[in-house]
Amino acid sequence: MQAEPAFIELYDYVKDPLETRSLAGNPEQTERMAAYEKALKQKIAEIAACKVR
Repeated sequence: MQAEPAFIELYDYVKDPLETRSLAGNPEQTERMAAYEKALKQKIAEIAACKVR
């Protein structure tokens, strides 16, 4: 069983290179965050499916 992350962060490095304001909770970023979460889960599943020899 995987634990949920303690927190999620998303930064705009062009506008905020020092990471002072996370955009993760911004309603305008909901679709982007969902797409990133889906891609991450797919990658984790791919890695988990690999067999070590």
